[in-house]
Amino acid sequence: MEAAETSTISSGSSSPTSSSETAAATFRVARLMALAAEEIEQKARIASWCATTEIVLEVLAWLVVPTAAWSTTPWMIVLVFATMLLASSLEEGSRVLRNPLLALIPGFQGAFAPSVPSSRRFAQLLALVLRLAPVLLFLWIQSWEPVYFADARDGGDTCAALPAWLQTPCGNRKVSASSYIACQKRLPWYANSWCNARAAFVIGQGKKPAAAAAGSALLLTPPLALTLLAAWRIGSCCCPRTQLEPPQDPAWQDSGEPTKLQKFKVMQAFGLFVADIASDFSCFIQFLTGHHYWFAAIALATFLGSMLQQHALGLKGLYHEFCASLKEGQLSDGFLAAARTEKSLEAPAALLLQTYAYPFVSMSSDFAVYSFSFSILLSVYSVAGAAYELLYVGSLKELEKHEYSELRNLAAT
Repeated sequence: MEAAETSTISSGSSSPTSSSETAAATFRVARLMALAAEEIEQKARIASWCATTEIVLEVLAWLVVPTAAWSTTPWMIVLVFATMLLASSLEEGSRVLRNPLLALIPGFQGAFAPSVPSSRRFAQLLALVLRLAPVLLFLWIQSWEPVYFADARDGGDTCAALPAWLQTPCGNRKVSASSYIACQKRLPWYANSWCNARAAFVIGQGKKPAAAAAGSALLLTPPLALTLLAAWRIGSCCCPRTQLEPPQDPAWQDSGEPTKLQKFKVMQAFGLFVADIASDFSCFIQFLTGHHYWFAAIALATFLGSMLQQHALGLKGLYHEFCASLKEGQLSDGFLAAARTEKSLEAPAALLLQTYAYPFVSMSSDFAVYSFSFSILLSVYSVAGAAYELLYVGSLKELEKHEYSELRNLAAT
């Protein structure tokens, strides 16, 4: 069933292509977003601050699932998000598979949308419950009798029985193979990730204080965000909900030569886009070098899935969109569509994967600690920014229209 949009921007007739634009580059979505942002700034500034706060808390609160999985099981991540995707698909249909943000931030009311229906209120409650369940399981497991890792005195053939990422530390006598194997046999399947987390902790005990602080912040921030989000839901009546009239698509007008600030914003958007992809690729390389082959396979599959959705644009097309955007002083529809895929599909998946993999990868070096910390922060920024633009400002529907038009034109040729 096709549900009503979380947030939508109305549009009239498409604006004509100017002489300064090339045939492939259009800017209709960017102009509509600019009008919507101006309307929000003038009439709903406090409401937009509230929306930003809610989105950031939502994104950070989801990280309780991979951090709780450190001591439970990675299948917890699969179970929670499969349930959330299924529940969201009942309201949003197949759109949720291309836009997982609709599942991560369910029932979100945009600036130009009517009140949230009761079905989406249920999705919000379900999201809170699904995030609370892993935390309760984590706390229950922590109350068990502890499993101690003995001094690492065994090696040789015993180390060969360990996972690939633990064999080198075992050979260097940083972790006990017998303790790890005994831990795996003792704990049930839904708690055996605790053995991996404990082994990673033992190996990384000599890390610098900054590395330990980064790990502690990653562990403590999501539960705090979940608590604040629950309080936010209870006190949401104190935050204004201003419903605005959707802006109409005006006739195109030549705005002249773009300012240096406009060009800088274009370069900033492209720079963040490239940095996000580069940081994800850097994490993939570290997965490989650290012998975390399952993590590497998942990261590669996510990256390729995102690239498949952007295959029509390609590197040459992306460069062309950059040049056209720089010349116009605003982001083209083609780039916004590519960025939507990167921010709403790859960035959430990469964020969850990197958060879960952090304790296992960060033991290898201080560079891994800082690069993963940077990548996680960049992913949080990308996901939160995409949620604000797509769901609150309401550009998602217009970008979907643009992508459908591009596919139809491609099929016609």
